[in-house]
Amino acid sequence: MSKRHRLYGFVAVLLISVHAVAACGSTPEPSQNIAISADDTLRFSPSQAHSKVYRTTSGTETFSPKVTVIFKNYSSIQHHRWVLIAGDEHTATSIAAASETRPDFEPPALPTIIAQTNLLRPHFSEGFGFEGRPGSYMYICTVPGHYQAGMRGTLVIEEGVAHDT
Repeated sequence: MSKRHRLYGFVAVLLISVHAVAACGSTPEPSQNIAISADDTLRFSPSQAHSKVYRTTSGTETFSPKVTVIFKNYSSIQHHRWVLIAGDEHTATSIAAASETRPDFEPPALPTIIAQTNLLRPHFSEGFGFEGRPGSYMYICTVPGHYQAGMRGTLVIEEGVAHDT
């Protein structure tokens, strides 16, 4: 299957997930789709992104099925894997340090690594969905030197309250 067909499939899933609503008679706002980009400045934009998950007013939690993150490489260079981490600065620094010694670095299968992109050529995008739980997540680039140059950011997922209609 070509990258274009996979991208079309991803966009279709993305559109379906945006229109999903929670059960129990509540109509929460759909989760935001988070677009994170990078250019030749070796910085992510935004450096801090936000999304919400909702619970009903009765207190029963209904998490959004997916929080969707799309990484866009507007840079003129190829970036290695961009990684989303459920961890702190120490975890991110450890992963970045491991990538410094190997140009073909692929993050290990750790419970703190939520998702990662493939290698992103210039002007390509890749996205993924994950079950978002309230908390802070970090996203980093694993190209040697990019993390140290500031290519990192934070995704904050907050809990919101859905009101019955």
